[in-house]
Amino acid sequence: MRNLTSKDSIFGNDEIKLFKETIQLLGEKFKIQPVWSSKIKGMEIFAPDLIDNIVGILLMNANVRGFYLVFVKIYGRRMGWSDPSVSYKDYHAIALATMEKDFGRVLIRKKSMVDKVTNLILPVELKFKDDKTFNKRFYVVVNDKDKAYSCMTPGFRNIVRDFNKDNYIINIVNRTLVIESLENINPQQIVKLAEFADKLSLL
Repeated sequence: MRNLTSKDSIFGNDEIKLFKETIQLLGEKFKIQPVWSSKIKGMEIFAPDLIDNIVGILLMNANVRGFYLVFVKIYGRRMGWSDPSVSYKDYHAIALATMEKDFGRVLIRKKSMVDKVTNLILPVELKFKDDKTFNKRFYVVVNDKDKAYSCMTPGFRNIVRDFNKDNYIINIVNRTLVIESLENINPQQIVKLAEFADKLSLL
């Protein structure tokens, strides 16, 4: 794993400062340990190009099973610019944890207008008869309804509902939980992401 905060690292001064603050805040809440990317390379959830862009991994030992925070480098181009040289580089965080139960395959994200329209044409969304608030706020797609209904208990849904963030996606592949932040690293928000993953991993 690359040293996220070393002066000899691949990062600029602003990036080093950002990672230092992030690790410091995480260290106040969790016992953390840097690990090598080989720990997660065998997981089917990561595409090869994403593996190549991993800049660091932390093992978070807040509970018996623990979980990982994976930091990845994301490249893109500014909207409205036709010049390919006008690009940007962000760093996103992905939380990984092993769940006690097998959920099958599950996708959860905040519901958008596109989701609402799409579901009218192709109704694939999972609904909970006893939880209209959750249905209204979240778009859920699964490959095994029986497993999903069994595992996505009211306790699970309450934790998801209480995590008041828009820019993230939850994927569960059988017993592997993946929470991907879709915005550039913010130390305070990364701590909230870690607390969120920790709560879900205990279920």
